[in-house]
Amino acid sequence: MIDDEIAREFLLESIEHLNTLDAALLDLEKGGSSDIDAIFRGFHSIKSAASFLEISLVEEVAHQAENTLSILRSESRPLPDTAISTMFLVCDVIRKAIEAFQNKVDFEYENKQELLDRLANIDKNLSQSPPKRQPQPSVPTMPEETSKKVISRPKRKKRKAATDPPVAKGTAGALPEENESSIHISISLIDEIINLIGELVVSRNQAIRVIEEVDVPEIRTIINRIDHLTTIIQQRIMTTRMRVIESAWRRYPRMVRDLSKELGKQINLKMIGQETELDRGLLSMLQEPMRHLLRNCIDHGIEFPEDRVKEGKPPEGTISLKAYQSTGQVVIEIADDGKGLDDEKILEKALRSNLLTEEQAAHLDSKEIHKLIFEPGFSTKQAVTQISGRGVGMDVVQTQVKKAGGQVEIESTLGKGACFTIRVPLTLAILPALIVKTNHQYFAIPQDNIAEIIDLQDKTGQIKPLGDSMVYSLRGKLLPILFFESILSQQQSNTGGMVVVLRTNDLEFGLVIHEVMDTEEVVVKPLGEELKGFQIFSGVTIQGNGQIAWILDPSSLANSEGLRAEQENEVLNQGASDITPVLRFEIENIGSAAIDIQKILRVEEIHDSELKVHGARCLYTIERKVIPVYTFGCFSEEEPRASNLIICESERGLVAMRVEKVFDIYSEEYEVSHTLDSLGPMIILDDIPSELIDPNNLSEANL
Repeated sequence: MIDDEIAREFLLESIEHLNTLDAALLDLEKGGSSDIDAIFRGFHSIKSAASFLEISLVEEVAHQAENTLSILRSESRPLPDTAISTMFLVCDVIRKAIEAFQNKVDFEYENKQELLDRLANIDKNLSQSPPKRQPQPSVPTMPEETSKKVISRPKRKKRKAATDPPVAKGTAGALPEENESSIHISISLIDEIINLIGELVVSRNQAIRVIEEVDVPEIRTIINRIDHLTTIIQQRIMTTRMRVIESAWRRYPRMVRDLSKELGKQINLKMIGQETELDRGLLSMLQEPMRHLLRNCIDHGIEFPEDRVKEGKPPEGTISLKAYQSTGQVVIEIADDGKGLDDEKILEKALRSNLLTEEQAAHLDSKEIHKLIFEPGFSTKQAVTQISGRGVGMDVVQTQVKKAGGQVEIESTLGKGACFTIRVPLTLAILPALIVKTNHQYFAIPQDNIAEIIDLQDKTGQIKPLGDSMVYSLRGKLLPILFFESILSQQQSNTGGMVVVLRTNDLEFGLVIHEVMDTEEVVVKPLGEELKGFQIFSGVTIQGNGQIAWILDPSSLANSEGLRAEQENEVLNQGASDITPVLRFEIENIGSAAIDIQKILRVEEIHDSELKVHGARCLYTIERKVIPVYTFGCFSEEEPRASNLIICESERGLVAMRVEKVFDIYSEEYEVSHTLDSLGPMIILDDIPSELIDPNNLSEANL
């Protein structure tokens, strides 16, 4: 009976060795200088472990590959080009056998003897031909007796070499030194802990709600400490679910190599940002979309060498994978320098497939045409191949990315190439959200999608009909408006107290709701099968007050209501203005002040107890970043109270200003009265003199 822990170690180590072998063989094939010793050790380690677990197929082919490489090592020979493809095949067979072992099914490779003969012939040819005597730097080799082993057979007695390190009694690990600074934890246990942390977050939110009503300073101090510790624990435990995206990209160089050879194309793969971290659940969901997009670039995007030369391009095409974090999201770009998307071919196929009418096609811009490739069954490929052509890939891409809470964008220029951009949140387990209320129900809107919130008090006249739509006059622009109550009740209603301005993909629109409640970190619970029909919601959560809140999916909402980017552009282009809007607020020691709205990231209501004093500085933590807070001499640790933070960007990075009151956004013309040396010019807003503060001019004196 094989121990589960030993089997798990074997699987993890073997996959790691195979990924390393693929990378080394690819490097050698391109004329690189990968160490043959490392390739030899990889096969040797896999063979040793397979022997212990009695996986005979893996043991046989790895052993024969090891024999071939042994001659190369002993005579300092390079690996011939003809042998590299055979070594790749060995890796493929081993990988399939290991996957079968993992799934507890039998695997028989029909061409095993042929593969062994090919390896033996390489061995034979190498042993019969004289080695090339060229001066080479000495390469240290590792004797077989002292090479690293993944798993040792505890029941088989064996004489140890003098250089063998001692093996601790009872260990089934390597002779890989034992690393006591890390342990293996099952994913199910991590998921269980994260669920418990989620419940702790809900309980914390409930406690904060109660304390706000009671308002006992001593209890508030304790709950603030609990709040702080809960946030830290939550952040730390979430990092255990994070994986570098490199783990998903390791197989792509080999895949690009194999497919490019099969198609007769020359393709170079560049990967940037492999160290970017992403929730392992999301990374698993994105495996299929990334693979589909990469295969699409290989088959549809990159041209054949002779065609590229005719177009004045180098014969070798380039595909780039790039990953990075941006404003609480992970961005993945898959781009190629191929032929790009052909709008005419896409429209022709869409019309033949009855996806749209001639009249509709005439009004589509290039971006809208590109989005048609995500329609189910859509493909411009004339013939079906093993690589693509059935039109299911891009549909899968969009479906899976949406399931991961993300979005897909396309940028393409005919003849130059295309870039597919995937944006997903760092994690789906816990989400910063704005809680709103409409029609006696609670809803959570992801903060990443919120641009700003507008109070409709005394401004309802600014919502006006435009054709079949309603629009709102926002700083000289007209914003498409949806009424949430109408969407929920399917009845016409033009009532509401607030407009939440939402951004999704390249679209911006306003959602009218009745009431804004609070911001919370909500624990996301997926919808059950019976609720899958509610496409505008991505899940549910339990608030601090114990009430259920539906989590809104702004992208699905825009799609369900027929909002498109070109419609928004038509609306926004009307009534454009050159006036720079400003936000007016009040600072206790200064009076009325204002700031350019374009420099503001967000405005938060806080309690002074959330600010931390470090030396002479006042600091605030947001999204794992510590930023300085300018208090203008109005902050006291002894007398904390409610206040507002205006978080904005400066040349030095993120900064925040603690202010007493926030009034409104002004977009009318204003005149500069005179200039102050410290903060900025004085302007007149509603006949009130206000300092126009530039974040770049804030100094140590304002801390």
